[in-house]
Amino acid sequence: MQTEGDWFVVRNDGADLPVTVRGDLGADTFVVWLAGGPGDPSVIDRGEATDRLEEDLGMVYWDQRGAGSAGGNAKPESFTIEQYVDDTEAVVDVIEELYAPERLFLLGHSWGGTLGTAYLLDADRQAGIAGWIDVDGNHDNPLIFPMKIAWLGSYAEGQIAEGIDIAHWTEVRDWCASEPPLTVDNWHEWNEVVEDTNAIFHDADVGFDIGFDLLFLSPDSPLAYLAVNDGYADASMHTDASSFEELSFSDEMDAITVPSLLVWGRHDGIVPIDAMDAARTSLSNADVTSVVLENSAHEGFLEEPQPFAEAVLDFVQQ
Repeated sequence: MQTEGDWFVVRNDGADLPVTVRGDLGADTFVVWLAGGPGDPSVIDRGEATDRLEEDLGMVYWDQRGAGSAGGNAKPESFTIEQYVDDTEAVVDVIEELYAPERLFLLGHSWGGTLGTAYLLDADRQAGIAGWIDVDGNHDNPLIFPMKIAWLGSYAEGQIAEGIDIAHWTEVRDWCASEPPLTVDNWHEWNEVVEDTNAIFHDADVGFDIGFDLLFLSPDSPLAYLAVNDGYADASMHTDASSFEELSFSDEMDAITVPSLLVWGRHDGIVPIDAMDAARTSLSNADVTSVVLENSAHEGFLEEPQPFAEAVLDFVQQ
């Protein structure tokens, strides 16, 4: 496991946010990676794709409050999209102060796409960002939830056609056909069922590479996530019905004018590819490039690392 780079903690509003900076620390271009979840430790996103990016770029990985090795004494009421945006700004400010890159990009995956979108809606924050890389990102819960349901219903139909656990998948298909509205309870029901599909990894042989070194020897370890945070960030953000059910940025995304790259897995069942088309439409004032990873689901940077890295490098080097 590579250990080169810098590691430090950014303290902001009660949370200690561990930051790892790797790659070419003297590069004129840095990318700040916004992990998914909320609650995913950033270290599980690193692999062949990020190794390739680190050859040419400064790469910034950090654990959001309540995620990975994040510590401090963050209050329960601080788990809001506004606070996550403020934390992101604190990390960006430190990166600019320490490394002074000529160009700074944001890359957000899944929930990180939600966070990055919210960050860029503020004109002052956006002014410091050279470009936006949205990877299977969720920008509109009410809009995208029916897409999730449609994908799951189609998957259930496929399982029934193959004679796999017909009773279970018939129940799932019928539930999806009822077009359940977005509620916290319905989201949790969808989330429980979708775990038994290939919505995250299209190739069943691909997964998160969590070995001994990652768990016990790295400073930003998933073991800390399991032992300390216990999924608190995820639980908090998916419990507050008012914020969760109404989180929608579609009508505001025309305020984002920086060049934007959308990277999606063709087979994504967590944030289906129709969400990419919706994001492209909403980014009406940005120069938008789209890349579809044809053999990937939700974690394209792990399933197709080289095409993913090439797409990001082509974009940031324009």
